[in-house]
Amino acid sequence: MAPPLCIPNPARGRNGCPLGPPTGKTRRTPIPAFPTALEVIPAAQIDRPFTPEVDDVVLSAEVEATKGEVIVSFKPVSALKSRLSGVVSSMTKAEVFQIRRQLEAEGVHVTRTFSSLPALVGTVPIGVLPRLRRLPYVDDVYANDASTRPSLSASGNGSFGMVAEMVDWGVNKVGAPGVWPLTQGFGARITIIDFGLDSTHLSGDGPTTSPLYVGCSYAAVAGVITSCYQDQALIHGSRVAGTISARNQGDGYLGVAYAPTYLTSIRVCTGTGGCPAGAVLAAIDWTVANGGPRQIVNLSFAVRPTVPWLPQLQVSIQNSFAAGNLLVGTAGNDNVCGTDDLGFPYSVSPGTVCYPGKYTQVIAVSGTSPTDAFAGGGTCPISGSAKSNYGPEVELAAPFHVTAMGFGGSYGTSCGTSFSAPHVTGVAALAWAWNQSFTRDQIRARLTSTALDLGAAGRDQSFGYGRIRAPEATFGILGVSISGPGTPNGSLQTWTANVTNGVAPQSYLWERRHPCNLSYSQVGVLPSYSETTTVGDKFYLRSTVTSGGRTSAVIKLVGGFAIC
Repeated sequence: MAPPLCIPNPARGRNGCPLGPPTGKTRRTPIPAFPTALEVIPAAQIDRPFTPEVDDVVLSAEVEATKGEVIVSFKPVSALKSRLSGVVSSMTKAEVFQIRRQLEAEGVHVTRTFSSLPALVGTVPIGVLPRLRRLPYVDDVYANDASTRPSLSASGNGSFGMVAEMVDWGVNKVGAPGVWPLTQGFGARITIIDFGLDSTHLSGDGPTTSPLYVGCSYAAVAGVITSCYQDQALIHGSRVAGTISARNQGDGYLGVAYAPTYLTSIRVCTGTGGCPAGAVLAAIDWTVANGGPRQIVNLSFAVRPTVPWLPQLQVSIQNSFAAGNLLVGTAGNDNVCGTDDLGFPYSVSPGTVCYPGKYTQVIAVSGTSPTDAFAGGGTCPISGSAKSNYGPEVELAAPFHVTAMGFGGSYGTSCGTSFSAPHVTGVAALAWAWNQSFTRDQIRARLTSTALDLGAAGRDQSFGYGRIRAPEATFGILGVSISGPGTPNGSLQTWTANVTNGVAPQSYLWERRHPCNLSYSQVGVLPSYSETTTVGDKFYLRSTVTSGGRTSAVIKLVGGFAIC
């Protein structure tokens, strides 16, 4: 059953609809460093068997660059290494605890564990690495590097302060305003894994009318990430959150779904622009056990296809998906995915979608222009060279640039599929809030089946199934048919517009024309149209219905064709 309409109530926001979590201070908490492990961590298939190991010298250099921080993945003693078998083995909680104690005895100082991943994050003396990686219960050892990077193509320098409430072009393009009279996302759970947020924009810390009310959390990395707030004017997380859910409070730019039940932002990226692997894995792990059911998880970051910890990322994504979450990621930008070992952008060939968007469990989103062209260059108003990646994994497309929240309470424009993905996340929130009985797979199917097909017919590598549409994704494709007599008989006759996937209120427009006249004349505005006909007459009836931000029309020929 569809949720009821919001009843006007000044205490609950300007439009009378709930603003989300209860009033009070914004939560600023670390996600658990030592979450409770599942009783059984299930086995998982991975895509990268038979990958060669780096030698001890290379690994030591990589770990030294992270000041001794490593990710250690483990396995049952009897199991093959995952790089040989292509399978991350199943493990019980008891096995996980036992191996953790053994690793501590080997000199590993554990700083983070996971609930659904047979691995841990810790620090080790460099000299321990050769022995550590050859222990029979160790699957592999990786440097806890920061090669993950936000999928940001360009960011405008001309930021500006508070503005009267506005709707950005992309939010209009996906049709969100047509949905807002009926739902603004209340009932949806959204989790953003990104750079964190600007404190000035947060309710409880900023102005009384703050654009966001969120659960503000962070994946603690000692000395690196110790707060959920963004720093050094890094606006990426605020841009993403604002595009999804900046609320209706009188100023700024409205988000696609501006009143979800829960909105959580987890900061995993540092002031230098990188996102440590352990923090990324921890945040995804949090969505499995702690984030609540049926989350929409926004992953606006890119990982190169050669990072050694990719199997752990894949297993984490699979676990979050298995928990029933809808995962939305980016295609990437400018033929770049993540960074190399020196921190420089890692180039990929054209037609390459970045991880984690490349995984089948993640909806990979490419970018579109205001004219629904592919964002292949020349689309970004602040950088003519910025462009979207593409590839066979692209599932949906959405606006490539946004104007949204920035740093210190400011607003500005940025380009990239980092901001295409949040449009899809916001639309998914509207759709799931309205269709609360839907499963994750039903929501995903609704998003793809109702997208506006662009480019080659059907799914293609640039647009996927097409550009996302909020009214159609939320309410379904609006269908109209006309029932009534096909032949005039000289009496009062009635035709009725039959509507599928309609929502109240609906408007109707009836128009009539003779087959030899190309112009229609308006004849009615009710669900049915009646007239006293003339025997032998011939005419067309057109019925146009508008409902929930959608318009559909159908034409019926009455009396047959005429010789003109």
